[in-house]
Amino acid sequence: MRVLVTFGSRMGGTAGIAGQIDEVLRRAGLEVVLLPAKAVRSATLADVDAAVRTAAMQASQPLPEPGDVVQS
Repeated sequence: MRVLVTFGSRMGGTAGIAGQIDEVLRRAGLEVVLLPAKAVRSATLADVDAAVRTAAMQASQPLPEPGDVVQS
């Protein structure tokens, strides 16, 4: 299974968490693509079986990130 782990990070904390998620998934035997949210394109999404999105939070709300790939 191929999993996309994407992140938006201004100060590096969320990128670090995404990296930890990447490590856990790889140890579980999954193939992982780790990318900043602004680098994700529709072709990237078509090439994976699952996606994990990490985001910075402030006051219990996700901070807006350039290149967000998730829309309601």
